[in-house]
Amino acid sequence: MLLTATPHSGIEESFLSLLGLLKPEFEQLTLDKLTEQERDRLASHFIQRRRADVKLWLGNETLFPERDSLEKSYKLSKEYKGLFEDVYNFARGLVKTSTADMSHAQRRGRY
Repeated sequence: MLLTATPHSGIEESFLSLLGLLKPEFEQLTLDKLTEQERDRLASHFIQRRRADVKLWLGNETLFPERDSLEKSYKLSKEYKGLFEDVYNFARGLVKTSTADMSHAQRRGRY
């Protein structure tokens, strides 16, 4: 049994790698060119459950905490602000470098 909260992050190679844990031949699929038979074989291995699907489970209500979306401002210490700026500038430099020779997954990871 394979359980995952986010099975597909947009990187096809990673998703196919997870599928390969279910059945090795799934790792060789091309997702945007699946035949109807391949699609059916894949679908027989998936059960998707969303929060709304399990709110009432076996006649009992499942209590999920309510999301509290709240923004609070704060001030960074001088040291932490320096660290933040160093990391930000490093990451920004990576994104700005040439990605012409990279795969889509590598460019996405770089970004």
